[in-house]
Amino acid sequence: MINSPVLDTAIGLIFIFLLYSLLATSVNEAIATLFALRARMLKKGIIDGMLSGSKHKRWILDNTLKSIGNTCKEFVFSIIGYKPKEKGKLGNHFYDHPLIKNYGCTNRFSIPSYLSKETFSDILIEVLKDYAEDHKTEIEAYITANFPQSPGFDALPPITKIDYLVQYLQSVTDESLKEEFKKKGIYIDHETLQILALYLEKSGQAIETFTLQLQTWFEDSMSRISGWYKRQVQFTLFYLGIIIAITFNVDILDISGKLSTDKDARSKLVEIALRDVDALKDDPRVQKTSTDLTKNTDSIPNQVYANEVENIKSELNGDIKDANNLLALGWGDYGFKKDSISIYAKYGTEIKHLETAIKKDNPVPPKNYKDSTVYYNQEAVKALYDKHWIKLKVCYILDASFHGRKMIGFLLLAFGICLGAPFWFDLLQKIVQLRATGKKEEPGKTAPPAAPPVQLTINNSTNPNVAGN
Repeated sequence: MINSPVLDTAIGLIFIFLLYSLLATSVNEAIATLFALRARMLKKGIIDGMLSGSKHKRWILDNTLKSIGNTCKEFVFSIIGYKPKEKGKLGNHFYDHPLIKNYGCTNRFSIPSYLSKETFSDILIEVLKDYAEDHKTEIEAYITANFPQSPGFDALPPITKIDYLVQYLQSVTDESLKEEFKKKGIYIDHETLQILALYLEKSGQAIETFTLQLQTWFEDSMSRISGWYKRQVQFTLFYLGIIIAITFNVDILDISGKLSTDKDARSKLVEIALRDVDALKDDPRVQKTSTDLTKNTDSIPNQVYANEVENIKSELNGDIKDANNLLALGWGDYGFKKDSISIYAKYGTEIKHLETAIKKDNPVPPKNYKDSTVYYNQEAVKALYDKHWIKLKVCYILDASFHGRKMIGFLLLAFGICLGAPFWFDLLQKIVQLRATGKKEEPGKTAPPAAPPVQLTINNSTNPNVAGN
């Protein structure tokens, strides 16, 4: 076994990153479940990414501000439970299909966070059939004008109806007619029509081949949409990392200094880390599929939310609490000892009043306090800080957070959390395996005795018959 202070310090730091990454992951999953973020991202990807054209503004700032505005609007709508009815897009009709509604478990969680490629192709073909029926009159006129030898609309197979629908809509150049179709909700975006036309041509009018083409399109698009969701999760984890670092005063620079100098704290933290390596192997939070929208993660949302809340409580009351106690993390007395003179000068009268009120409620102090005056004074100061928590606690934390290099330590934790719990768990496993290499001395065994020194005799004889002379 390799017992190196440098290696143990690295294990301690990695374990701190892992602990708070697990906490941030649980908080993020709870938020994602509560506000159905996976389902919303999937819906956005299908409606705005696959089944409608991409409209990019000239300036990046315009897109950024619009994205932030839409995110805030969706957040407010999700809180109040309002679902605006959207019409006019092919994707909206897709999500109005009964099969989609069948996946919803409650009114709040009414859309799925996962769709199979088979479900996507089946629903889209059904929606396109409905669109063809809605445009029956126009398509019949288009067939008569361009394909006089073709049989009537009703005699056509479904794949041919869809093909004529796409050809007809691509031929429409009258903007007023397009606007009329949009108002009726039977319009398909030009870019989407081009994609459908491409797959129809490659299918050779075979519905089975066309279905496979749609499924391949869906799989390719899901890989891209999963990337969108992963970026969203990383931004969320970064903000959560900043909040966690400030809340618990997790300064990575300060922690690395403590671990490198405090042997007892380092040894105990390494002991906890070695214990948790085996315990966390089956934890889903250290798996690498949590942000993949191509994996079926559908389950009962209320149960998922409850499980994540339990994970948060378990982390706060378990290893995080132990680690914080070992490393003396947190904000302690919020600078009272340092600023006690100014606090008494400003709030002295109020502290006296609080002491009087506490004495009235608790005339007998606890037995572990020999001096009752100390007890009542401490309780009065705690009550003062609770009463003026914004001025005395929040302001102190914010002032200390932006003082010196502390914010750098906070940012290091936030960036570390962005890497995700799976990254830190894998790294911890490798370092622990490295630490376990080498021979471990068995108790009671002593080293084998050293071989006796070899004695050399130098022949100083002057006899010429002796060899070497």
